Amino acid sequence: MTTYKQQQHDESNEFGGTSVGSARLMKNVATLITNSEKPVFVVLSAMSGTTNSLIELSNYLNKSNAEGANELINRLETKYLADVDELFLQTNTRRKP
Repeated sequence: MTTYKQQQHDESNEFGGTSVGSARLMKNVATLITNSEKPVFVVLSAMSGTTNSLIELSNYLNKSNAEGANELINRLETKYLADVDELFLQTNTRRKP
């Protein structure tokens, strides 16, 4: 069972879509959050294009188009792995191939 400590937050932010649409933009969001001198409550939602891609994926699957679904999954994986690599490039913790 997870226990959460209730804490007063002076600031709350929601980031999603284009504001976290690339590794560079995610770094900007991280800077905004970490530079705050007050406790911050943060909600992150999907990267730009993710929701539309998931809808497209469900349409492929609904039409029994496994090939189209797999192609889309592979494109998403390539994009997200590139973003992860870029995010961690400076910390020398890049993903191993």
